[in-house]
Amino acid sequence: MRKKLWMVVVFVTGIICMIMSSCGDDEPAPTQMATHDINGNENSKIEEDKTPEGVVAVDLGLPSGTQWANMNVGAVNDYEYGGKYAWGEIETKNTYSWQTYKYGNDVRLTKYSLFEDNLTELEQIDDVASVNWGNKWRTPSYSQWQELKDKCTWKRIEIEKIYMVTGSNGNYIMLPIAGAIFNNSLDYAGAYGWGFYWSRNIVKATPTKAYYMEIGSSNSRISYDYRYGGFSVRPVRNAP
Repeated sequence: MRKKLWMVVVFVTGIICMIMSSCGDDEPAPTQMATHDINGNENSKIEEDKTPEGVVAVDLGLPSGTQWANMNVGAVNDYEYGGKYAWGEIETKNTYSWQTYKYGNDVRLTKYSLFEDNLTELEQIDDVASVNWGNKWRTPSYSQWQELKDKCTWKRIEIEKIYMVTGSNGNYIMLPIAGAIFNNSLDYAGAYGWGFYWSRNIVKATPTKAYYMEIGSSNSRISYDYRYGGFSVRPVRNAP
């Protein structure tokens, strides 16, 4: 008899708790797009659009229709360096090395490896452009950087420490010569330096490395380096 009475009490208590928890006054969550990992498990939500104030999608007249942001992730204007991010990481940090890298090291990678998951391009949950600016924005692909290089006019302006990249329609963007961070030191930034901008693609034959755009003292080129380095990110989006 006591056992049955105890069970009834537990059941009633549970019902009361459910009713109370459903009567909160929390504001509705913003519209979000669910993103899933490679196993189909929902592990993050990326808001549809949270483009920062001052960010503009610039139409450079490119054949693909790709529009380029006018500033870097973490910057507040065209000339500011913005944040530095290891490839596939979404936050800045003090030290950039294999010891602090989110996805393993040069001996064994835990994600974006032909031996682990066969992923060769950043998922949006690991794309700092998407996470910070919304799912319409991405880190550029290798082909998008190549198109920008081939279809636009590049001019280095030393006094401003930038590259001006002008499209066929006369519109332009500025790419600061923002340097890179390895370990905890910012190197190569500023006048007579280099800029390093991540793509979202790894090097298939060497997955410890990813492609990036290097803007140097006299030219620009696509190269590749270890994923743990702290590089800049200049987002892109498709035309509406």
